[in-house]
Amino acid sequence: MSSNLAEVYARSLAELEEDAFEDEVCARFASVIIGFQTIPDVPHGDGGLDGLSHSSTHGYCCYGPQYKAAKTNQDRVDDIVRKFGDDVRRLFELETDGKKLVQKDNVELATILPDGERLVEIKLVVNWFDDHRIVGRIGTIVKKCKKVSRCRFVDPDVQVVVLGPKQLAHQYPVDEITLVRVRQSKFVEAIQVSAQDLVIENAKDFDLKMITLQAIRPDHSETVGRL
Repeated sequence: MSSNLAEVYARSLAELEEDAFEDEVCARFASVIIGFQTIPDVPHGDGGLDGLSHSSTHGYCCYGPQYKAAKTNQDRVDDIVRKFGDDVRRLFELETDGKKLVQKDNVELATILPDGERLVEIKLVVNWFDDHRIVGRIGTIVKKCKKVSRCRFVDPDVQVVVLGPKQLAHQYPVDEITLVRVRQSKFVEAIQVSAQDLVIENAKDFDLKMITLQAIRPDHSETVGRL
């Protein structure tokens, strides 16, 4: 039964995009890892991290790109490697200058990690992970960064792991509460998309909001009714 729940969770997680995906991934880790810490991007960014755990030695980066049918697998691979490559270089305090890697201080990370602490593991979590070329290309980026970086915030022997929806779903037990949360996230995301161009004249009228909600999402009328 737990295996079936994990499969359902993986499918639901793969359907989430952008902030909704990041929020759910952080909520998932917070529910299973004691001391998991999300990272606000105020005042000047999150330093390349979306979360921390294990006394600030494990870092988490999330990416939920929008699904576009016109994209090929190669396009998706390139997009994911580009995003996570940028994140990894920021953590190593590097940036690209042509084909070279040059130093660039990560001021935000210096105020996020405790003094003297370094990351020994980095998890890169993405909503699409159906191509193994992602692993090799990110591994190459990490290898190059280790050779150039001062490693102020990242241990020289840091382990970098890529996780997709299936890997995350099977890493920890999935229960009904987890499924309710991810489905609610998908429902809210769908509502936000449907209501982008909608104007409610009296925004304080709760009943009007519910009627409007049922109108734009008739397939979820039972859920709206419970609300």
